[in-house]
Amino acid sequence: MLDKEDLDILQEVLNEEILSYLDSGYKLDDEYTINLRNLLKNLNLEEIYDFDKRYSKGE
Repeated sequence: MLDKEDLDILQEVLNEEILSYLDSGYKLDDEYTINLRNLLKNLNLEEIYDFDKRYSKGE
């Protein structure tokens, strides 16, 4: 089982991976992005960045 420190690290890693992936030109609706965001939700972790606002289709 993961403890609080492990979950904090995992939260940071997942958020940074999403950010890096989106900064590389991929979109919010890409399967990999969706899967990573779902992992955060399923583990009750937070999105550090407002990905929806920052990477919306209108921008």
